[in-house]
Amino acid sequence: MKNIVILLLLFACSCATSKTVQSNPDKALSVSFNSIGSGIDYKALSALDKYIEQFQTAEKITLAVTKNQRGKEGEQSYCINLKPLKAAQQTKFIDGAKQVLSSGKWVTVAEKEKCE
Repeated sequence: MKNIVILLLLFACSCATSKTVQSNPDKALSVSFNSIGSGIDYKALSALDKYIEQFQTAEKITLAVTKNQRGKEGEQSYCINLKPLKAAQQTKFIDGAKQVLSSGKWVTVAEKEKCE
């Protein structure tokens, strides 16, 4: 009886640790260009556009990019659907975009479940 209990515990532990983590197939990257009375950071906006174009060319893929204009000073948001990318490509794109935008002023980058 004691051996059966130990065997069941070992089986339960092995099942709990064998689960695999899957990437989110509907992942998206949201980038907001904000302004506090002086307009948005157009250099950062241009750098993001250039990065998206270069990434698409290098990976031979087309990303769905939704641009939403807000406000009177050029404020806008990008929602980049990463669904067509493999998990490694998603990570590569997100890391690269964050690098390109790291010095941007009033730029917010957020990973989301889906584009809205």
